[in-house]
Amino acid sequence: MRERVPSATVVPYTELPLGNSKIDRDETAELIAEGGFDAVVVGNAA
Repeated sequence: MRERVPSATVVPYTELPLGNSKIDRDETAELIAEGGFDAVVVGNAA
């Protein structure tokens, strides 16, 4: 990601909720919305 978009700011995964049970919550959506991000990439490394 950093190579393709050098101007992007990458937020460490440790700054956001971890685990499948926490991704699909209103609190997580609010946290991301309040962050003012232009894009969010989430995934499941299963």
